[in-house]
Amino acid sequence: MDRFLLNSHNRCVEEESIPSTSNSPTVKKRKYRKYDDSYLEFGFTSTEVNGEERPLCVLCMKVLAPECMLPSKLKRHLETNHKYAVGKSRDYFDRKRKELKQEKSIFFNNASIPNNALIASYKVAFRIAKCKKPHTIAEELILPAALDMVNIMIGESAGKLLSKVPLSNNTISRRIHHMADDLNDHGLKDFFYNFRNEGFESSKKIAQNLCEGLDIQAVFKQSRIKKKVRQFNYESKDARLNSAEQTFYDDYFLAVIDQAIVSINERFEQLSHHSEYFGFLYNIENLKTFDEETLRKHCMDLEILLKDGENNDINGIELFDELKIFCRILNKQMTSIECLNLIETTCGSFPNISIELRILLTLPITTASAERSFSKLKIIKNYLRTSMTQNRLSDLAIISIERDLCENLDYNDIIEKFAEIKARKIDFM
Repeated sequence: MDRFLLNSHNRCVEEESIPSTSNSPTVKKRKYRKYDDSYLEFGFTSTEVNGEERPLCVLCMKVLAPECMLPSKLKRHLETNHKYAVGKSRDYFDRKRKELKQEKSIFFNNASIPNNALIASYKVAFRIAKCKKPHTIAEELILPAALDMVNIMIGESAGKLLSKVPLSNNTISRRIHHMADDLNDHGLKDFFYNFRNEGFESSKKIAQNLCEGLDIQAVFKQSRIKKKVRQFNYESKDARLNSAEQTFYDDYFLAVIDQAIVSINERFEQLSHHSEYFGFLYNIENLKTFDEETLRKHCMDLEILLKDGENNDINGIELFDELKIFCRILNKQMTSIECLNLIETTCGSFPNISIELRILLTLPITTASAERSFSKLKIIKNYLRTSMTQNRLSDLAIISIERDLCENLDYNDIIEKFAEIKARKIDFM
């Protein structure tokens, strides 16, 4: 947990400290007029955006472009958008500027989260994930119980301080996802990289303890070196490794660890690619907090991804409109399968969402299930069943793969229907 918070801080510091290595020619920044205190007569103060000084209207709090730092343009904005303030004294705009600064300070004090409260929120999320409890338990049980105990044992002042810890359902869910992403991106990879460099000795000690418990001699098997007949005198002798332990380390240990590292990197790249396009559909209820431009971009990217020539599985604009309506219908957090079941009861009101959720739920992140399916085909169709047709092979494969569902079937009804179809007696009555 502490490593997660420390790594997040270190990565931010490293990104800020890495200098630019691009060879692109330097582009000269365009110089704009600096803010002058006389511009307050037009209702404007200054603010900094991305290192640039820009005019800020104290009446509508609109930030204009840097090139608008001209008296004529500032006066035009005042006369066009705030006709009621034309002719007001400088004291009026000065009072508005002070009110704006006061509102900013109040908003910052109320919206900012103390560092200790943020750490406490991550600690609670970590314990919830570790105990495999639903994330809603923080807001429904943990926070009220903690407030009751603190108010009784310490006092209401401590309870007010504890209430600043963000433990809402969406916050805890976001914390868990952040820690999971950090574990996927760094934790498992770092473990294998460290194990490759330092894990051989610890693994050898564990193996020696196991051998002592089983009364087995803890030695590496020395294979016989094959001698090669030299045809010419200038050929060198066969190189011989120092020991069997070094041979095991080079040929087995490093090979297995390197293969694991390569496989993990490939899986994480596939998972990140899947999350990039389908991630916004993991929790549809959270789409209420998305701005329209971001949601529309996700929908259009998904349309391009699922486009094959002139054929489209979905329409990005229609998916955007359906998601805006559907996310407001949901009054609680639901899984993707629950959302799909709810859509099936709406008589086709959300066709694009239905298609996307079915693709999301049936798209395998790994190929293990597909490989098991092909393994079943090898078992079903062997050299004794070479005359089996494709339809029967597919049916038997489905029965074998979905054996959990087949075990709950009522075979009496199936047998009766089969008997009725195959009955040779003619019923004259």
